[in-house]
Amino acid sequence: MESKVKQIRRILTKLDSCCVKFFKDMVSKVSKTASMKDILSECFKTSLEISGIRSMNYGRVPITELSSFLLFENFLNKCEKHVFEDFNKFVDAIVAFSLFEAVKEIPTWRYWFIDSDVGTLAGIKWRTDIEGLVMKLRYSLICFPHFSPSTANTFIYLVIKCYNIWKMPYSLLRIPYFPGLIKTAQKLKIVKRKITRSHTFSSHNYIALQELGKTVYPNDPTKLLALEYINRIFCKNKKCKECKLNKLCSQYI
Repeated sequence: MESKVKQIRRILTKLDSCCVKFFKDMVSKVSKTASMKDILSECFKTSLEISGIRSMNYGRVPITELSSFLLFENFLNKCEKHVFEDFNKFVDAIVAFSLFEAVKEIPTWRYWFIDSDVGTLAGIKWRTDIEGLVMKLRYSLICFPHFSPSTANTFIYLVIKCYNIWKMPYSLLRIPYFPGLIKTAQKLKIVKRKITRSHTFSSHNYIALQELGKTVYPNDPTKLLALEYINRIFCKNKKCKECKLNKLCSQYI
């Protein structure tokens, strides 16, 4: 008999393409002739919009007026075209910008949360392997005000998996935190402990979420984002009978 985890893996794999399209559609419409700079800008803005910024009491402030977005636009404007085309060069550029400019804008109270992450970035800035480059990008983004591990992982998911700006193994991607994803995982009883939003990459909640993703999908942890897709499409709209996971869901049974 097929194990529960295997059943969930099989179903979510079939939903992965729908999930990618779902998240890509959240990005403001980008024309087919849009430059890489424009795509990066829209993905950055979207990652701020959908990954928890509203819960940080910035609900009345337009995304385009947040210091993090203005900083990123400043960074993009400083980059020449060839920087966008070479992932290595792009990462080196954003690491330098994050350590010497973006980090200055982080409020003191928040710096206490992420000082270890900033230290990690400084320690790995010499890495040139693909895994190291993705890590540097992830840790660079945390230096922008209003950015959390979830926001950083959302941005990387959008530019790598939704828009395929740069090619790399999906095993290097990490899962953004969404409350609905966790609620759905709890309904399926594949997570035993409560997982909440994380402020740093070293927090127990962040590590627990990534371990969950690697357990179900070692080659692409972000396939677990299909649980957030299911939550938004089926759970919130009470379409349990139409959900492919209903037979495994504790609330439906």
